[in-house]
Parts: sequence; C-alpha cells; structure tokens
Amino acid sequence: MRKIDVEIVFVVLVYRNIDDLQNFIINTKSKVKCNYKIIVIDAKYSDEVSKDIENICFQNKLVYIQIDNKGYGYGNNVGIEYANNMYEYKYIIICNPDVEFISTLRIENLCDSEMIIAPQIIANNNKLQNPYWVKENIFSEKLMYIGYKHDIKLFLYVGIFINKIIKYLFRNHNNYIYACHGACIILNYNFIKYYNFKFDDKMFLFYEEALLGLFAKKNNIKIKYDKNIIVRHFEDGSMSISNINEYNFLRDSFIYYYKRYRKL
Repeated sequence: MRKIDVEIVFVVLVYRNIDDLQNFIINTKSKVKCNYKIIVIDAKYSDEVSKDIENICFQNKLVYIQIDNKGYGYGNNVGIEYANNMYEYKYIIICNPDVEFISTLRIENLCDSEMIIAPQIIANNNKLQNPYWVKENIFSEKLMYIGYKHDIKLFLYVGIFINKIIKYLFRNHNNYIYACHGACIILNYNFIKYYNFKFDDKMFLFYEEALLGLFAKKNNIKIKYDKNIIVRHFEDGSMSISNINEYNFLRDSFIYYYKRYRKL
C-alpha cells in the first residue's frame, strides 16, 4: 500500500479531556501552515467519552485509535507505529491535547539536520518548561532515586532543586539541551527510522523525558532547544508531589527508569 505524503504528523494522546482536544484542533488549523495529519490516541476513560472523541475525530477528519489506558509511552508508541505504516512524513510531533501553538509553525521553521527539537513551552503560570534538563546530572538523579525509593523527601527536594538552579543559570540558553519537556516534542523522521526509538511501555506516566534524553546522549544525538517555536501548555506547570496519586506515578516511573537505564 502506498503511503500518504504529509509533512507533519501529530500524535495526541487523549484521556477524557475533550475540550482540550477541540481547542487543539482549532489551534492547529490556525497556526500550522503545512500539510499535516493528526492521530488521536484515545486511552479509554469511558464508553461515553470515547464516543464523543470518535465523533470529534470523524467531524474533523482525524485518525482515531482507541487503546487500553496503559500510559504515555504505550499510547505514543501506538501512534508512532501507525504513522510509520501509513505516512511518508518529515516530522512527528508528540504532544498533549492541552497545548496550543503561539507561533506559526511552518515546515521551513524545522531544520532537517536536527533529530529532536524542543520548543519553548510556556506553562499557565508563565514558567518556561524547557529546557527540562539543561545538562545531564547524575548526582541529582541519584539523590532523587534515594528520595523516591526510601521516601526521604529531603533527598528528593535537593535533587530537584539542583536541577532548578542549573536551569536558572542557563536561562538564556538557546542551543542544545539534555532533555526536553514531554508536553510537546518534535521528532525528525530520520530519528524514528534510523534509531528505531520507542518509549518504554512500562513507564506509565512521567520521566519519559529523562529516557529520551539518555537515549539521545548514548546515540550522540543533540536535542535542539528552539525558542522561536513557542507553545502554550495549559497545565498549571507545577508538579505537586503532595498529590498522592501523582506522587506514586512519579516515584514508580523514576525508580523503574533509574534501575533499568542507569544499570544499577
């Protein structure tokens, strides 16, 4: 079967946030000035919500794929696989439905030589979410691992604080970074094809950014931070580790990542 030619494929993982999806569709029609396709991955919340999402996709001629809710990595892997099978594309953009492009996105804005591009992401509280990690910081990761594994909040906070200090010191950085925020990641076709990158299905939620950063470093790939591509992220921009469910996801994902990929 001949693949369909498009320039950009958006992979958007949705879990009950219908209003966000509708706003995302409106925004891309206004701000994305190239040939693109949107693949909506529905991590099923309920039959009723899934029916609404499917109808939205049908009305807007989007690809609709329903899956079991197995997390961020699994859902995006399904979208990437579908894109690889169906489209000849130049870039895949992995993004949350609760984002919108502030700047106009044109294919000529994206450099062919860059494998991974991190846009400037502005949270609801106007904090910049990129760079996620400016530099690799093994010491901070060790502190965070101890903090999560043994429930020692002091170690966890110190590890996070060190990264914030580094981020502040490099606040005017507009070049290459270690890890980018997962709300919007731009991946070159050549990165997907030649490196066969996949997210880890066992990381249900959080710290996929650390995995991508480590994968890029091990393969001598640079992540370009491009301030000229501006995205608004309507999440509040502050992870609350006092939230029990959120904290559990953070802890489990980070411990798995650290044991599996730091080879301890």
